[in-house]
Amino acid sequence: MASSQTITSRLAPTPSGYLHMGNLYNFALTWLHTRMGNGRLLLRIDDLDQTRVRDQYIDDIFHTLEWMGLEYEEGPSGTGDFKTQYSQTLRIDQYRETVHLIRNNAETFYCLCSRKELERLSPDRFYQGTCRYRKLTFDNGQTALRLVTDEQSMISISEENEEAQQQNIHQLMPFPVLVKKDNVPSYQVASLTDDLNMKVNLLVRGKDLWTSSLAQAYLARIIQLDPFEKVNFLHHDLISGNDHLKLSKSQHAPSYRKTHASKKYLFSMVARSMNIMEQPESLENLLEAVKNSR
Repeated sequence: MASSQTITSRLAPTPSGYLHMGNLYNFALTWLHTRMGNGRLLLRIDDLDQTRVRDQYIDDIFHTLEWMGLEYEEGPSGTGDFKTQYSQTLRIDQYRETVHLIRNNAETFYCLCSRKELERLSPDRFYQGTCRYRKLTFDNGQTALRLVTDEQSMISISEENEEAQQQNIHQLMPFPVLVKKDNVPSYQVASLTDDLNMKVNLLVRGKDLWTSSLAQAYLARIIQLDPFEKVNFLHHDLISGNDHLKLSKSQHAPSYRKTHASKKYLFSMVARSMNIMEQPESLENLLEAVKNSR
């Protein structure tokens, strides 16, 4: 958990598809850990990739939170409010300022390589720095801005109930993208900027985002943004589908509505993850069960 300071956490769904049970599991777990610490919960919708955003997906987020009975302290009240007051597209200048700070403190370069080229050059799609010494310049739609990493690029994060260990970003996410080819700052930059500005100090994420957490902590270190190094992380196990693969919008995971999942089933999954065998009917029942087990 976060230290003696007030806990602030957030939900950050992406409106690129209908929410699935993995998303709801994360929402419930984030709400639970925030409430256990008497903290504040924010709603932030990550819509920077406008090519995949649809109004019906934004609507689905609000319908889902209402269905769960999940309340938050700050954030949009609905789709219209979100689009006019809270969209990430309104904060592009803030993200570009973060990129500017990174470039002032670290080596960067422009890259022409496509995803197909990355797959051809590296089976694991890890970028090998092909364009680092080509001295390319910005070309809208053609070049992405990348950060130089090397074997000295080490970082650690504070994982709940685990001792922090040094990790090498260059081995996990070499030469991360800072600005995409469409001239929009990357997810890593935007997420870091928002979390810092929102004073988030507890991040509850799936284990598939562990490398992203490390990358964002590394970017924060480059620009000497100490608050992010004080963030506490909880990376939880992922929910699998009938094919035993993690639920993912990119893999067309079914909406929780189509699976006809019940709230009792959802909250019971969260309870079992904390070694509680009760079957809560609501989030408040879940919180009470956790408190009674301690």
